[in-house]
Amino acid sequence: MPAQLPENEELQPDQPLPPSVDVERVEETPPVFDALVAELASSDDAQLRQRILTALASAREPVLVGRALDLALSPQLRQNERLVALGALLDALDTRDVAWAWVEAHFDALAPQLPDRYGGRLPLMIALCDRRRIAAVRAFFAPRVDKLTGGPRNLAQAIERAEQCAVTAETQRDSVQRYLDAAH
Repeated sequence: MPAQLPENEELQPDQPLPPSVDVERVEETPPVFDALVAELASSDDAQLRQRILTALASAREPVLVGRALDLALSPQLRQNERLVALGALLDALDTRDVAWAWVEAHFDALAPQLPDRYGGRLPLMIALCDRRRIAAVRAFFAPRVDKLTGGPRNLAQAIERAEQCAVTAETQRDSVQRYLDAAH
């Protein structure tokens, strides 16, 4: 169930969320998104902050997805929180391309703000299962990977996992298509 306000209640960005609001998913409205961002800024509770970031990453409205991605560079976030929303958006099939474009555009600003080993984890966070995306990720990280703690190993693992997925998809595609055609 998306985060929603009780009936007849209007939320202002500077007021705390009512306890009845479930922050696991975000209703696709800027006021709820803004309220969650305000709550994030005012909370010291690490678990609540994690849940809020995860909820913000559940947004699928393009403007809100962009705002969720931009949070990775926000001074409101702790170092260890910068990849929470970004990682979820990179892993979701419907937002991965937008999130990947964001990484390409902002990586050089983001990397110094991450804890030492976090930058090297980015290749593992991207949902990859096709040769075009594999080539793009490999090309992007190739000149950067040696500077990232764990980067070479994590990139190699991400590429291997993605190539296995691509091979499986290629070999099963015809069989799946026949099954789907037979079902209609």
